[in-house]
Amino acid sequence: MKKNYIVNFIYVSLSCVYLKIFRKSLKNTNNALVNLYSIDNGKTLIFFHNTLKTKRLKKTKISNTIYENHKPLISAEELNEKGYAKLSQNLNTNHVNELVKLATTLKCFNGEKFVLFDEKSITNTRYNFDSNDLINQSSIQQLIMDEYLIDIAREYFDSEPIFDMPVMWWSTPFGNVPSSNAAQLYHYDLERVKWLKIFFYLTDVNDSNGPHQYIEKSHKVNSKPIELLSKGYKRISDDEIGNYYNIDSFKVIKGLKGSAFAADTLCWHKGTKLIKGNRLVLELNYASSLLGTNHEKLKVKTPTDSFKLFCKKNSFYTKNFKFEKLY
Repeated sequence: MKKNYIVNFIYVSLSCVYLKIFRKSLKNTNNALVNLYSIDNGKTLIFFHNTLKTKRLKKTKISNTIYENHKPLISAEELNEKGYAKLSQNLNTNHVNELVKLATTLKCFNGEKFVLFDEKSITNTRYNFDSNDLINQSSIQQLIMDEYLIDIAREYFDSEPIFDMPVMWWSTPFGNVPSSNAAQLYHYDLERVKWLKIFFYLTDVNDSNGPHQYIEKSHKVNSKPIELLSKGYKRISDDEIGNYYNIDSFKVIKGLKGSAFAADTLCWHKGTKLIKGNRLVLELNYASSLLGTNHEKLKVKTPTDSFKLFCKKNSFYTKNFKFEKLY
């Protein structure tokens, strides 16, 4: 699709109508959104978010949390201003251990096939778990239901959030140079008009094993140089991006096992290449609408009783799920 503002704006507008009728976006909606972003540096994304967002509820309809208390998990002001914010509480040890165990018993994709992760036989930089496998695990379902995490997205969107998908992967020191496929070069995400990701470190993350890096405030309108946006949806090297931002804007997120942070990954960001050890990360994705890339609905086959009840009571939040037997 050509980088013409009017053509792309009309296409995305038509996709909004198509989404309402058919519950999916037109095929090239994501490309049109990227084109709009490269033209106006984010202004139109805000317009479509405000057009599509849903009125906020005061709270989820079922109280459910794995956190000990409802002290603010993040500063909403910090998240809005910087694009990233660390959660004030870590996941409890038992829950972290459940997730780590899951990552050793579920098969993950090594670039060629699904295998059990074996740190003694590494053949790729990144090992991805299937989101449909993750959604059917009780430890993941608990996190999806957590009202405090939902409230972070609700506050950030100023609207009701939709749970988009869970993502989990192992990162390894395989290879000699940073991997584009493993997101180890600077990039921004743009699959929805407004989204938020919450990342959980499930291993200790220090300078040696791939800390997450981002450029502070680069999620804001007019925050990206047109020279880089004109390249399209491409990975950018450290040397090239370093020509446009002050060194103080480059941030590194390290943390102990169980620590977490919320991120608007419209910010430039990347994972650092590992020197040694392996890194396990869980990511929960939230969106204000499903306009954008068409992913298949998550297939829920083994929900817990509490997850069934939660989904019945929160049909908007769970509209991206497909249940085999809900009732």
